[in-house]
Amino acid sequence: MDPETPENEKLLVIGHQWPEPRATAAGVRIIQLLRSFQQSGCEITFASAASPGLYGTPLEAMGIRMLPIRLNHDSFDRFLAKERFDAVLFDRFMTEEQFGWRVREVLPKARLVLDTEDLHALRHSREKALARGMAWQAEDWVADPLFPRELASIFRCDLSLIISRAEMDLLLTHLPSLEGKLFYCPFQMPQETGRQPSHGEREGFLFVGNGRHRPNLDAIAVLREHIWPALSAELPGVPIHICGAYLPQAILDLHAPELGFEVLGWVPDLRPVMQGARLQLAPLRFGAGIKGKLLSALSFGLPTLTSSVGWEGILEADPQSPWRADSPGEFTKKAVALYRDQALWDQCLRALSEAAAPHYGTGRLDLALGQVSKRPGKAGKEALIIQRLLRDQAFDRLRYLSKWIEAKESHQN
Repeated sequence: MDPETPENEKLLVIGHQWPEPRATAAGVRIIQLLRSFQQSGCEITFASAASPGLYGTPLEAMGIRMLPIRLNHDSFDRFLAKERFDAVLFDRFMTEEQFGWRVREVLPKARLVLDTEDLHALRHSREKALARGMAWQAEDWVADPLFPRELASIFRCDLSLIISRAEMDLLLTHLPSLEGKLFYCPFQMPQETGRQPSHGEREGFLFVGNGRHRPNLDAIAVLREHIWPALSAELPGVPIHICGAYLPQAILDLHAPELGFEVLGWVPDLRPVMQGARLQLAPLRFGAGIKGKLLSALSFGLPTLTSSVGWEGILEADPQSPWRADSPGEFTKKAVALYRDQALWDQCLRALSEAAAPHYGTGRLDLALGQVSKRPGKAGKEALIIQRLLRDQAFDRLRYLSKWIEAKESHQN
């Protein structure tokens, strides 16, 4: 226990969605954070204004209270005043935009923590650059309309949890004054134990991805249209299984068993699927953060062939590496080599597992809360001035928009 983190702190976690660890990497991430804060002695309430998902997890079984809340409604203010939380964690910058000003108004001494998940503006700007047929530049990130919103949220909070070392470096390169406000927090993916099947005991390819995440939908389309025809010709009779929750009908319609392209949709337990496949293919052309599908696969002894974007934050993959490919032709060539060559497959699995090691286990997030308690000495003066500025009501447009919606709904009722 960090000496500056008192036991039995009351922590409120506000989620953009209810956790779905069986369906999304974000769900796995938030569950790991919740467990870590529990280890530090926190009493946790998880609140969300979202409707329940199809694959939710009952947090009460973990000893965490679940509470539906309302957007743009003063019932949330009354709830805060009654509970008097010591700290509040927002799971995305949009959640901080919606509820942060209310927390600051009712609980001015509460410590505010943002879990960025990934840098949304980075992912969004890369997608737009791809659509234009242009190579992404850092200037695209800074010019993206999500950039000022996301950065404002980071500055308003006392601490932001960053999952990717690459994104930590990107932020500090452009905004060095953020150094005292960022806390590097790797994925903390569960690590499987026991012997995993070898190369010869596996067969077929795999892709796992949530259908509500646009990079996944793009990757599946690239697999089907630009990679699979050539790859299946090289390896006739070898199938690929596409697994993921919330796959849209357009993706489900790609199911073609006669071509070896099998869209399975949501699979309740990925263990047998990942232990049975020989290679995961993830031709991600844009994205951000850390890709949970890569870490999950490695925990089951399954290597992944993916792009430079896919490996970002895990390892700096050389273009010649057998586990990195950034074009359909490269994907086909390297997938065939890894599928056929057991020695190359073993080499790949060892190297990737070593690089991914920091993202397994259960990190102690009490260290993060302890770091927040040391403000303002840790954060630079410039960052604190910007924080004060962005917390001021004159710059808090969302406060007035919310109050307007609240007043309008009250009048209609």
